[in-house]
Amino acid sequence: MNDIKEMIGELNVVAKYYLMSMWYVGTPVMLLYIIVNAFIGMSSMADGYRSSYGSDADKIYPPWTTAIGMFYKL
Repeated sequence: MNDIKEMIGELNVVAKYYLMSMWYVGTPVMLLYIIVNAFIGMSSMADGYRSSYGSDADKIYPPWTTAIGMFYKL
């Protein structure tokens, strides 16, 4: 808040509470929403190769590779 005060001057009470609520509540909720949806919408790497390799796709891309790929993506 001090940096904003330096840049644009004194804020009114409404703007101050709005900024603080966005920093402490809004942004964490939005980030959590994005991360949860990324995990929900995640599909296995083997799913993309199932049409070419059939059931052998699970041997090429075992389930633990999907977990590594998801954490690398974050």
